[in-house]
Amino acid sequence: MPRIPAAKKARRESILKNRVAYEKAENAAISDAVIDNVPSIADIPQPSTTRSSTKFKNDELEVSKERALLSDKKVVQLERLHQKKTDTFPLRKELQKTRKGLISEKRKTARQTRTDKAKKEQPNGDDLFNSSDDIAKVHILEDDVSDVMIFPAFQSNNQLIPKSPSSIPSFASSSNSPKDLSKSGLYKRKRAFEESVKKDLGPEYRVTNSPAKQATLEAALRWKTRNRITDEAYQDLSREFFPSLTSLKKFRNELLERLKKESEGGLANAVINYFNGLDSFDLEEVRINFGADKGSDSTKIVWYLVDMDNPLSPNNLHIFSCYIGGESRTELKPYMDIVNETMFILQAELIDTDHGLKRFTCFWISDCKMSDECLGLQGGSATCPCTYCTMASKTWKDFEVVPISALRTIDDLQQAGERVEQAAASENLTPKQLADKKKENYSVKATPLINAIPLRRFVPPVVHISISAVSSTVKYCKENGTDTMNHPEIDGYGIDILRSFADVEQYAEARDLTEDDIDKMDKAIKEFFKLIDEKYPDLLGRKTKLHILRFHVMPFVRKFKSWGKFSEQSLEHIHHIKNECDRRIPGKSEAAKAKQLKYFTDQHMLIVYFACH
Repeated sequence: MPRIPAAKKARRESILKNRVAYEKAENAAISDAVIDNVPSIADIPQPSTTRSSTKFKNDELEVSKERALLSDKKVVQLERLHQKKTDTFPLRKELQKTRKGLISEKRKTARQTRTDKAKKEQPNGDDLFNSSDDIAKVHILEDDVSDVMIFPAFQSNNQLIPKSPSSIPSFASSSNSPKDLSKSGLYKRKRAFEESVKKDLGPEYRVTNSPAKQATLEAALRWKTRNRITDEAYQDLSREFFPSLTSLKKFRNELLERLKKESEGGLANAVINYFNGLDSFDLEEVRINFGADKGSDSTKIVWYLVDMDNPLSPNNLHIFSCYIGGESRTELKPYMDIVNETMFILQAELIDTDHGLKRFTCFWISDCKMSDECLGLQGGSATCPCTYCTMASKTWKDFEVVPISALRTIDDLQQAGERVEQAAASENLTPKQLADKKKENYSVKATPLINAIPLRRFVPPVVHISISAVSSTVKYCKENGTDTMNHPEIDGYGIDILRSFADVEQYAEARDLTEDDIDKMDKAIKEFFKLIDEKYPDLLGRKTKLHILRFHVMPFVRKFKSWGKFSEQSLEHIHHIKNECDRRIPGKSEAAKAKQLKYFTDQHMLIVYFACH
C-alpha cells in the first residue's frame, strides 16, 4: 500500500474532526483517539429557528414577529371596498349570465348559417360519391407516370394519405370522422382532397379508392433513369410497388437495342424518326441545331430541335457521337463529314413526315474555338480572328459598322482554304512563308469541314459571349478600380457596365422575340458599347467575343427572331452529366473509359426517349 503524504493525511484528519458524525474507519492505522474526540450531535450547538424581538445581537438583524397595525384611514377604506363588492355582486352575476347567453346565441346563428349554405351545395342523386364510401384514406394512382415516383421501401400498407388542403373547408359538423359528417360534408371533403392532390402532386394524379398497383417496367425504368438511381438502391425498394431488378435490366437492354436499330440508317434517318415520334408539330419549318464541344477528356457531337418546349433542356439534347479525344481537325473530320452530309440531305427538299410536308433548316452551335476549327480558321490569336468578317483585330476600334465587303462567306472560306492547302502540299514554302500565306488569306488555314449551311447560320455563342462580357468587366475593374471603389454594389467602379449588360442579357432567353424586343435589344447593345467607349475605352481591347456581340449578333437576331433558343447552354451542360456518369464506373484505364463512355451514351439515350414518351 502506498504511503499517504503528510499533507493529505492532515487534511483528512481535519475533515473528520469537523464532521458531525461518521463511521469508524476500518483502517487500523488511524488512531482511535481521533474518533473519541468527536462530539455527539446533541452536543453540537444548533442554529436558532426563532427570531428575537427584543434587540440586535451579534451583528444579526432580528425581525419582530408581531405584525404592524393598520391605520384608521386604511381600515375605513378596506371596509368601504368590501361593502361595495357585496352590494354589486347580484348585478355582476346577472350581467355575466346575459353576456354568456348572447355569445351562445351568436354561435348558434353562425352554425345554422353554415348548415343552410351546405344544404344548397348538396350534390344531386346522380353523383357517384355517396356517404357509405370510406374516404378517411384514399389511394393516389397515376394516369401518366411523373418524373419522380417516391415510394418508401418500408411502407407496408397500400394506402396513401394526401396532404391537407391549404384552406380547411367549413363543414356542417365539426367532427373529423367521415361517419359523423353529413352527405354535403363528405362531398366537400372529397372535393378538398382532390384539389389538394392536384395542387401538391400535379394534374396527372387522381384520387381513387382502388388498391395501389405495381409500376410497369417502362414507368419504373423512367423513374430510375431520370433520378439516376443505382442498382443497389433500387434493390432496396418494395416489390409491392416496383418490378424486380432482373426484369428491369432485361427491359432496359431490349429498349436500348430497339432505339439503336432505329438510328442505324444514319443521322438523317435518326432525326426524321425522332420527329415522327413527336405528338404534334404545327410549324412548317423544322429548325435543327447541330453542334460539338470538348469537355474533360471527351468530345460530344449533338443535335436538338429548336422549336420545342424547353429546347435548352439536356433531356431534349441528342448525342450523335461521343469519343475520347480532343477537338483537333484530324479527330473531328470523320464526324463532321457525317454531320455535313446530314445537313445536305435534310435541306435538299421538303420531307414527307407524319406531321405533313416539312422544310428542315440546319444551324451550327459551338464555342468560338470549335467553330474556327470547323471553318478552317486559325483562331482567336490570328490577325483576323473573327468568324464572320475579315477585319483585322487592330482595326476593330476604328469602325462603327462592318463593311459588307469584309463579311466572310462559306465560298470565300472554301477558296481561301484550297489556296492554303495547295501551298502547304507543294512543300516549297518555308514555315514562315506558309504563315504569311495564311495571313494573306485572312487567317484561313484549311477548307471548312462544314459547308452545307451559310455562315449566317453559325450561331453567335450566347453563353460564351455573356461570360466574356461579365468576366472582362470584372477583370478590368479589379485592375483599374481598386483605389476608387466605395460601395461596390452601389457606386463601385464599373458597376454601370454590368447593369448595362443586364439590359442586353434579358433578350438572351430561350424565346421568340417580337420586333419591339429586337429593337430594344439593338438599342441596349449600342448603349452598352457607347458606355464603354466613353468611360472605359481600354476595356474592349481585341476581345473577339465582344466584337461579335457588337457587330454580328443583331443581324442573326433580326433574321431568325431569337438568340437564346439557339444557345449552346445544353451542350455545355452535357459535360456535367458525363462527369456524373463517370463516377459510377471508377478507373482511368482505357477499358474503364470505354465502359464510362458506353454507360453515358446509353443512359442519355434513355433520358431523351423518356422525355418525349
